[in-house]
Amino acid sequence: MGRLAKTKKTSSTKLNSTLYHFSHVTNKNNELVLTDVDEKKRSNREKYPEIAALVDKVRQYFPDAKVTAIRNLSPEEMEQQKARQAQANREQGVRVWKV
Repeated sequence: MGRLAKTKKTSSTKLNSTLYHFSHVTNKNNELVLTDVDEKKRSNREKYPEIAALVDKVRQYFPDAKVTAIRNLSPEEMEQQKARQAQANREQGVRVWKV
């Protein structure tokens, strides 16, 4: 426990990257056994390949990046978020040009 372990590659052809994690368990023969967390990660990557691809791309440049939450925003929430970001940009003197 505690050392960085390499998981098995999944059989999905859409996913060819290898996952790394700290939450691994080994059996009596010192073979790696996938945990519930690993199974959930694998399942999510298969269900949402476009998100998995985005996360992989981000991790190329930011290896320690973690997904904390992904959710759908309502149109009202999107507008509120844009307004908050625009206000923060103005306060920080950031100029944004739409192309």
